[in-house]
Amino acid sequence: MQTKHLLSKRNRVWGIDEAEYQKEAFDREQKLKLYDQLRKEGGSEKTILSALKISRATLFRWKNCYRRLGIFGL
Repeated sequence: MQTKHLLSKRNRVWGIDEAEYQKEAFDREQKLKLYDQLRKEGGSEKTILSALKISRATLFRWKNCYRRLGIFGL
């Protein structure tokens, strides 16, 4: 609850359009789910990351934020 309020306040101050912000967060969530699914099916990490067009560091940063804050972290 506290996190959602702080993010909304920050968005208003910075002038971020929340509709665009949410779209990007959902796109990132989809990429995380797709990565996990492809890894379970036996795909190599390097190939999956290049297909998703993200770096390994970005993947782990997104995973960490998603684990801590859920969709609001993305």
